Amino acid sequence: MVMAVVSLAPRFLLIGGIAVLGIVFFSPELAKIITDPNNKEPDKAFEQILPGVLRDCVPPGFKRYLIAALIASFMSTFVSTVNSGAAYVVNDIYKRYLNPNAPPRRLVLLGWITSTMVILLGIAFGFVTKNVHSINRVDRVRAWCPRSWRPT
Repeated sequence: MVMAVVSLAPRFLLIGGIAVLGIVFFSPELAKIITDPNNKEPDKAFEQILPGVLRDCVPPGFKRYLIAALIASFMSTFVSTVNSGAAYVVNDIYKRYLNPNAPPRRLVLLGWITSTMVILLGIAFGFVTKNVHSINRVDRVRAWCPRSWRPT
């Protein structure tokens, strides 16, 4: 758990810095996008901040390092999610309740299978979900979200 929190901190700081740059320097452009009558989804205007900052505010030589940092933070989050999902299933469910005397080779094989299943479930979830905003609009998820987190 501690490793997951530690690995997420640089990602959020990097994205937070980019968001502050975008909000400070792109406020007029965002206002135009939001108030544009031809724009059918003004809520998605904020998704234009990151590409705009990378295009207009970041020097060309530094752009490749910033994109590499964003990809590395994504890969770190992805790997830690897959590994922790497999570790939960193998150690907390299979080894504890189903087969406490399982040989290490079987645990490794189950870890590989579970990692593959976590990845396939994530891909399936990605195909089923229309966009990030639709996740909170599902009634079951809304029932578990605090009222302050719910979209209006």
